[in-house]
Amino acid sequence: MIFVKKYEVGIIGATGMVGQRFLRLLENHPWFEVTTIAASPRSAGKTYEEAVGDRWKMDTPMPESVKDILDKTIHQDTFEALKFLPANFADLVVVDPPYNLTKKFGTKEFKSMDWNDYKRWMDKWLAEVFISLKPNGTLYFINCLALAYPMWYFRLCIFP
Repeated sequence: MIFVKKYEVGIIGATGMVGQRFLRLLENHPWFEVTTIAASPRSAGKTYEEAVGDRWKMDTPMPESVKDILDKTIHQDTFEALKFLPANFADLVVVDPPYNLTKKFGTKEFKSMDWNDYKRWMDKWLAEVFISLKPNGTLYFINCLALAYPMWYFRLCIFP
């Protein structure tokens, strides 16, 4: 039998559709274990199961392993939370930022901006995310980057 170290995974936006899908995909995964869940302010003080309530949209039941996660829920603005992450600690970071569309997230609203301003905004928090990645870490980025950044930009950031 070969022992494989399980990597601890945190999911930001875990109560939404993308977060639910990640939880479902990681259920019983041989390499990853979900240990941290970040949710919106309305989820504060609730277990994951309570926070999602009747909004679980996957075609399979909610994984038992995440139903009771409470004390690891992050309730903070991304820019503030990133300051507390240690350098070189993450093996994998998955992000799904706003697509530069005006959209309300709970009590906060992201407003569409000029593409140059959007790129500066992205640069600001991506720089913090890169600091938290291990030297051989991986960043999965879910967004319409083809409109904002050419691929060489990310190659320069990741492989200077």
